[in-house]
Amino acid sequence: MLTDTRQVAEHPIFMAERDKRQTYVVSQVVLEPRKRSAVFLYFEPEGLRAGNPEVIHVIRRDPHTKRVEGGCTYNFVLTPRS
Repeated sequence: MLTDTRQVAEHPIFMAERDKRQTYVVSQVVLEPRKRSAVFLYFEPEGLRAGNPEVIHVIRRDPHTKRVEGGCTYNFVLTPRS
């Protein structure tokens, strides 16, 4: 994990505000085949209610054809403290 943190620290940070846009594009990120790439996502639960999921899709598209080449879907659910 320390290696991943150092790798990410050397790159610019991308920030976006919720509800300003539905889609955000991060370009000029080069992912090499069969190599590991670290990505850290930080979300603040502003506007989320306990038990209501927030779905985030992270996809990788071919820069020329725009074809989806892979990705992940994250479900965030705010849980109250016990």
